[in-house]
Amino acid sequence: MKGQLTYFLPLPYHSAMKSILLLVISSLFLSGFSTKAEEENIHLLHATDLHYLSPSLYNEGQAFQNLMAEGDGKLTEHGDEIIATLIKQAHHYDALILSGDLTFNGEYQSLIDLREKLMTLKEDGVPVLVIPGNHDISYGYAMSYYGDSFIRTDNISQKQFKEVMSCFGYDDALYKEKHSFSYCYGLRRDLWLLFLDANTEEAPGALTEDEIDFARDVLQKAQKKHARVIAVSHQNFLSQSGLLSQGFVIDNHKEIAELLEKHNVSLSLSGHSHLQHQAQENGLTDICTESLMVSPLQYGSVSVSAHGWSYHNVSLGILQNEAKERFDATMEKQLKDSMADYDVPASIQKPMIEYGMELNTAYFAGRDVSDLLRDARLFLWKKYGSDTFWYQYLISMKKAGN
Repeated sequence: MKGQLTYFLPLPYHSAMKSILLLVISSLFLSGFSTKAEEENIHLLHATDLHYLSPSLYNEGQAFQNLMAEGDGKLTEHGDEIIATLIKQAHHYDALILSGDLTFNGEYQSLIDLREKLMTLKEDGVPVLVIPGNHDISYGYAMSYYGDSFIRTDNISQKQFKEVMSCFGYDDALYKEKHSFSYCYGLRRDLWLLFLDANTEEAPGALTEDEIDFARDVLQKAQKKHARVIAVSHQNFLSQSGLLSQGFVIDNHKEIAELLEKHNVSLSLSGHSHLQHQAQENGLTDICTESLMVSPLQYGSVSVSAHGWSYHNVSLGILQNEAKERFDATMEKQLKDSMADYDVPASIQKPMIEYGMELNTAYFAGRDVSDLLRDARLFLWKKYGSDTFWYQYLISMKKAGN
């Protein structure tokens, strides 16, 4: 089942329903809670992997052109327009969730510029709730790109990230873990968001023992208060792909998933893999939303009712042709490079490459690829490129039942 489909799963039963009037009045005196009554739906916008690069850090010289040509299809030079469109659409939601890799490669200036943009949304009354990604904390490739030159620029320490971004969720949290950017934000008395930071300088890629203890304590409190919890992290809580697993899930994800499942958490939101996909295990559904900067430029829309939740993808509705052209060019180059050492006639190689592009585009966007996985062109890959990474990657979709 793919992320663009709307579906429904039960959330833990909440018996302590209050009247609408009483809840609205009492919630006015509680920071971190919206004034929405428990009977009303909550609508969340989940975007991830913005990889925003400050325009002050590049021009469109050869260094930047090479960066884009060798990249993974990001539409980086249109970052301002993409972020502005996201913010405009976020006004129709109860909160904006950004699950990490806010900056391109961890540039401090990119974080400063992004903060200024997001502050306008917060000032308009829409909560902006963030978590850092692996690119955001002490990343070693923070660069500026001018002419033919790659020049190192200031990256972001864990302390600096908290100083700059704590106004987006952490400062207003119900509970916070002091050594990380993990926190619990109360959208409403009966709906909490548990943000888990797996990108500290102490334990990059994992949750520390202190964070696990924090999560356990929050989940126990939520259970006592009859509050439902949605978990959020940058790295995936569950493996989204048999081939793309190591380095994409939280290192100690099994312990985390078991903790969430024990406390009846049925939904977690993540990113990092730049893949639109969902994984399910023991009642927990982890939805990995695709990078906002990569075709088809989409985010997740989550609706939470008194009894369950639903998720579907929403396109930004801009730059679709430009994004697809960038993604196609990136894939075509990678596919051609993978076949460069093989003596395969052009008449056979051409449909192989076209098939790889078609299947990968659909897979990353979260569309149903079952028909494509029965396409005869996959057998060309088996016959002529069975020991390439791309063949293993393509058949991994089939093994995963996508």
